[in-house]
Amino acid sequence: NRQLIVLLPKSGVVAAMTGRRNYSFGPLLQQLAQSVKAQTALPPDPVGQTLLQARTAAAALDAPLPGAVPTPALAQQISGKSWRVAGNNIGVKSFRLQLGDAAWYEVVHYLSRTSRETRTTRYPLGPNGTFATPNADAAAAVFSKASWTAPDTLQIIVRTPAEALADSYVLRFAGDKVAVSYSNDAGYRLNLNGSQDD
Repeated sequence: NRQLIVLLPKSGVVAAMTGRRNYSFGPLLQQLAQSVKAQTALPPDPVGQTLLQARTAAAALDAPLPGAVPTPALAQQISGKSWRVAGNNIGVKSFRLQLGDAAWYEVVHYLSRTSRETRTTRYPLGPNGTFATPNADAAAAVFSKASWTAPDTLQIIVRTPAEALADSYVLRFAGDKVAVSYSNDAGYRLNLNGSQDD
């Protein structure tokens, strides 16, 4: 785990960060030092402060995803089914969705790139673009919500506050096949293909 407070005395910078993943300390310090653009404190910016407060308030709202459509009949057809995914760089072996009341999703991951051992995680899934409350016994809080954006397309947003991460999965169903477009807020993108496992 990384729980850090970094002081850069020459720049007058104090940076606090938290996360569960390990990351290299040297590159982190280099990025921080390169981010400092001024030798003195910036002047007050009331306009920028007002904008920051508005953006922070907007981020706290749990708004439906844009372009949402009513839940299609397809939701009942795919609910409870397991979907096997072709080999990929994020280690997903399969997933399952339980839609409707008390919705959840379950993902089977390989433990590492070289291992055939897997681990299964299940998270509550908020319907209609509203984040579900995480499991109380979960090792880390994971907030997830889903919205149908077309009769054959379900978008799932996953936020992990401890990692400051947001992931998006766009699932397009066609019979017993599914195409998944994955992206995260770090700019990583990946397309996956899968088929019904049941």
